[in-house]
Amino acid sequence: MGNIVFDIRERLNLTLANPASYFFGRLFYPKGRTSYLQIMVHRSCAMVDRRVQAVIDYMLEDLSRPLRLGDIAHSVNLSASRLQHLFKADTKMTAAQYLKSLRMQRAKQLLDSTFLNTKEIMQIVGMKDESHFVREFKKIYGLPPGSYKQRLPIPRITTTKSANK
Repeated sequence: MGNIVFDIRERLNLTLANPASYFFGRLFYPKGRTSYLQIMVHRSCAMVDRRVQAVIDYMLEDLSRPLRLGDIAHSVNLSASRLQHLFKADTKMTAAQYLKSLRMQRAKQLLDSTFLNTKEIMQIVGMKDESHFVREFKKIYGLPPGSYKQRLPIPRITTTKSANK
């Protein structure tokens, strides 16, 4: 828990000291597995409480990390119930739902851009149960991950014939 408290408090201080440079630094030099779209979406809403934003940033750092709401709430000096209330007011979903949506977005991105199989993607995004992962993915995107991956076009590698025959 000590690392969580230090990490989130450090991020809060950085954001408060110079929010513009923090925003632009993360936008142009993202850390870890965050995408430009996620950062822009999260930063575009100026009404998000800074503590909620710190929790979102913490989630984005490593999606495979389990969410321990009590520890995270303590790190931003809130009770778990108060953090849950603020989080839902700002994002229109609970912290667990938000984390699940981030995980599913990341899984879709990995299916689109890599040759990883479903089990490897599950591990990367922090899902433990394959049937739960497949069910949630299908609920959001309309297809199970395997079918979603099959519908993607196969990249073609072309070779050029050399001029020396």
